[in-house]
Amino acid sequence: MFELNKNYDAVSQLHKQATGLKNSDIFLAIDCLKRANNIIHNSGTAWDVEPLLRLPLFLQKAGLFDDAVEEFNLLLHDAERDAVLCIPENNRTENTKKSSIHFRYWAIYDKMRVAFKRQKLIAQSEKYGQAATEHRAKALDYSTEAENELVESIKKRRDLLSTSRD
Repeated sequence: MFELNKNYDAVSQLHKQATGLKNSDIFLAIDCLKRANNIIHNSGTAWDVEPLLRLPLFLQKAGLFDDAVEEFNLLLHDAERDAVLCIPENNRTENTKKSSIHFRYWAIYDKMRVAFKRQKLIAQSEKYGQAATEHRAKALDYSTEAENELVESIKKRRDLLSTSRD
């Protein structure tokens, strides 16, 4: 637990430094985000995708669009594995897995939409915007199904407890 807190604190500090530097020294800010991502990737624990999405946006802002696209593609490549790892093992139903995967794709595609729009690549931006919208809808559908499963599971346990007491 201590190692996780230490990693979280280090990543948080690097992100704060990057934010403070983004308008004065974008390349130093990018270095901070690369170091933060390195900690995340080597921590051995699951992380939400949001902190990882800052690097490609900073790369795009610095004029390194090809590098930004490469970072997005790496996130897409690992999206399903990483999404499932973020779910506690005792809650990994098919619906929670699918929901988590689609939420992750939604976040990635939405940031890709932003980066491509900033590059004035409107057709690609709209394509990624559509993908984000589709994944958002699927994520919400699977999330609702997962919630319904949980409610049913709780009802069954409650019924079993009440019948065992009788």
